[in-house]
Amino acid sequence: MANKKCPGCYSNNSSHAKFCGNCGKKIAENEKGVQLLQENKFSESSDKSNSNRTIRNFKVKIKPLSDSDKNIALFILFILIMSLLFVPTTTFTYLVEAPYQANEKYTEQEPYTAQEEYTIQVPYETQVPYERQESYTDTETFTDIVPSQKEVPYDSTEYYTDQTSGCETNSNCQCVDTSWWTGACTECSCSHTVTKVRTETAQESIQKTRPVTKYRTVTDYQTVTNYRTETKYRTVTKYRPVEKTRSVVKIRNETQSYEVNWLLGFRVPWQAHIP
Repeated sequence: MANKKCPGCYSNNSSHAKFCGNCGKKIAENEKGVQLLQENKFSESSDKSNSNRTIRNFKVKIKPLSDSDKNIALFILFILIMSLLFVPTTTFTYLVEAPYQANEKYTEQEPYTAQEEYTIQVPYETQVPYERQESYTDTETFTDIVPSQKEVPYDSTEYYTDQTSGCETNSNCQCVDTSWWTGACTECSCSHTVTKVRTETAQESIQKTRPVTKYRTVTDYQTVTNYRTETKYRTVTKYRPVEKTRSVVKIRNETQSYEVNWLLGFRVPWQAHIP
């Protein structure tokens, strides 16, 4: 089987290859495609050869330089090289602390006088009633049981002998002796009731009086110290914030710059930046 030729680099590739193994360009699938690619390549190469011939036809013959011209050219070249080395600059920037005057607002505590109200506790004396227990002496009547001697009358029966006759007729008499001769009563024993008095001790209730201590509630007055609130005024010094302005020196960072040689870094007084 015939090998496929790459239309780009014209290297031989396998008949089954779809891309060139040398340049990676796609290889045509059939011979017709290969032929078209070869024709295009040939037309491109012919166009390039025609343009090269045209350029060669327009070449200008250069005249050899003399020694003075060479020296001048070398001097100009030297000037150009030195200018290229030393003339171009670059800007070097740096920060510096620069003082400046500024107006600054600040708050200050300013004193002022004012009338201030305040309260105080003022003592005062007053009479306050109060109750207390008061003792006093009183006379108390009471009943007492005391023994007492009393003469109590009572009836008593007394016996006596009556030697008269006729005792038989007296119910309170009794015959105690009779005459042996006549048999008449010669002596009678009689009794009669008499009232006598005897002293007896009895318990008697009598009314007596005695002093006793009693208590009663009385209202009295005492002096006490109380306090009342009074409002007074006094002059005091207070402070209020007042906004003021003052001139101060502040520091700010400023960017400054100078020109240095772009290659060697030394400082130069000009500015020539390479675009």
